[in-house]
Amino acid sequence: MDEPAGVPLNVIYSADGQTLIFYPRTKRDFSYRVREGTQNIGASAFRNVQYLYEVDLGDCVKNIGYIAFDWSLNLTQVTGTANVQTIDTSAFNECHNLHTISPLSSIVSISQDAFFGSALESIELSNQIEQLNGMMFAYCNLTTIVIPDSNPYFTVVDGVVFSK
Repeated sequence: MDEPAGVPLNVIYSADGQTLIFYPRTKRDFSYRVREGTQNIGASAFRNVQYLYEVDLGDCVKNIGYIAFDWSLNLTQVTGTANVQTIDTSAFNECHNLHTISPLSSIVSISQDAFFGSALESIELSNQIEQLNGMMFAYCNLTTIVIPDSNPYFTVVDGVVFSK
């Protein structure tokens, strides 16, 4: 199925190159590496992408926007997340095949429903994580969550996250 008339067929970035604005939902690449210098994945940028299995954020992205990857059903892996600081509401909502996200070693905030309905089995968060919002991992296959003991806000006991 082709994109509807008037929908761009190329990946679109902001003029300054710091925000990935749009990735065509029917682009037939199985993997994509975000352009160097990109700091933001815009709202709905990868929403409902059909063919993409892997995204490499290139260790430069800091913010993943509202419903950025929403309903990207074939997405299985997101790498290059070392500098991601915020994941907005429903960013990976209903990504049913998303099993792997590389360690979020700089993450400060994960918003509501961020990974709702994904297939994540484990996730490693940073020592800086300050904000975890409701239902962020609801309906996931999450069995392991790692937060360093030195985190001043949260602790994990028997697989359950508690405020300190």
